[in-house]
Amino acid sequence: STTSSAGTKKNKNSNKRKNRTKKQHSNKNKQRRYKQPRKQRQKSNSSFQPQQHQQRPFSDLTLDELKQLTEYYLAQNIRPGHDAHGSDGTMSPQQMHEFSRLLSSWSKFSPDSNHNHHNNRNRGGGSNNRRKRTLAAEMAEQCLRELIEEQNAGNEGANKVISVDMYYLVIKAWLKVGGYKELVHASLLLDLMEQNNVESSTKCYAAVLDGWCKSKSKGAEMEAEKILERMGSRDGVGRDVRHYNNVMNRIAMGGKSNAGVEAERLLMEMIKLYKASYKEGGMNTVNGDSSKPASTSAASANGMDMAPTRSSFNTVIKAYANAGGRNAARNAQRILGMMEDPSSSLGIDKDDTDTLEMLQNNIAPDKISYTSILMAWANTNKSGERGDRDA
Repeated sequence: STTSSAGTKKNKNSNKRKNRTKKQHSNKNKQRRYKQPRKQRQKSNSSFQPQQHQQRPFSDLTLDELKQLTEYYLAQNIRPGHDAHGSDGTMSPQQMHEFSRLLSSWSKFSPDSNHNHHNNRNRGGGSNNRRKRTLAAEMAEQCLRELIEEQNAGNEGANKVISVDMYYLVIKAWLKVGGYKELVHASLLLDLMEQNNVESSTKCYAAVLDGWCKSKSKGAEMEAEKILERMGSRDGVGRDVRHYNNVMNRIAMGGKSNAGVEAERLLMEMIKLYKASYKEGGMNTVNGDSSKPASTSAASANGMDMAPTRSSFNTVIKAYANAGGRNAARNAQRILGMMEDPSSSLGIDKDDTDTLEMLQNNIAPDKISYTSILMAWANTNKSGERGDRDA
C-alpha cells in the first residue's frame, strides 16, 4: 500500500512538471507571435553584406540566409540616437520595399522548397517542419508589423506599400502551421486588419473560415459560424453558398445531438436571403414582353450567390442522420421534400419556369440524398422510434 501511494505521488509530481513545462512553452510561443520590442533587438554583425543576398531571388535563399537577411533589416530600422520607438515613421522607400519582398517570401515558405535545400540533410520529421512553418509565419508577421508601425507613425510611403494582400499572406502563413492556437491567431489578424481600417477582403475572412471548418478541434464549428457572421456584417465582404455549405458540413461532421437543427438553421437563413433577393428582382420584362417573368429575377449576382445547392440540402440531411434521435428521420425526410419542391421551399413563382427548371436541376435529390435518408432512419430506429417511413 505504501509503495502504491509513493508511486501515485511520483506520477502526480511528474504530471505537474509536464503541465508546467507545457504552459511555459505555450507562453513562449504566444510571445513569439507578436512583434518584439525594438529595444530587445540586437544589431546584425557588421560583417554581414546584404548585397550578396539581395541580388539573388529570395526563393533561392536557404532558410538561414533568409532569416539573416530579415534580421539585418529589422536591426537597420533602429537608428542611433533614437529610443525603442524613435525610428517609427522614418523608414525609407527601399526598406519598405525589402520588407514587402521578405514578407512575400516568408509567407510562401515550404519545408520542401529551395529555402531548405541545404538545410534538410539529416533533418526530418513533422515536428521539424512545423517549427520551420512557425518561424516563417512569425517572420512574415514581423515584417507586416514593421510596416504597420510606419503607417501609424505617419509615414505616407507605408500607405502605398501596405495592402490587404499582405494581411492575407500572413494569415495563410499561420494557417499552414495548423493547430488550434494558430487558428486563433489567424482570427486575431482579422481584428488587426479591422483596427487599421484596411479595405475589407472576402478572401481573408474566407481563408480563416476554411481553416476552422477543416479543424478537428472542439468547438471549431462555433468559431467558423462566428467568422461567417462577421462576413455578413462587414462592408465589402461577401458571403455565398460555399461559405454556408462549409460551416454546415463542419456542424454535420461534429456529430452533436443538435447538429441537424443547427445545420438546418443556417440553411433556412440562406434560403431567407435568397428569397429576399428574388423578390427584389421582381418580374422583369424580357424582350418587351411584360407578361413573362425574367429568369434573371433570381439570377442577380447576390441572389444566385445565396441559392442553395444540392450539397446544401444533403449536408443538412447528413447532419440529422449523424446526430440520430427520435425525430432525425422525419426531419431528414422533410428536407428531402424541400429538394423535390423548389417552388414552395425557395419561394419561386411557378410562372418563372426558367428559374424553376434551373433550381430543380441544381437541388434535385441524388444517390447521396437517399442514402443519407436511409442512414437517418437506421440511426432513428436505434433510438427507439418506430420506422414509420410514411409519416
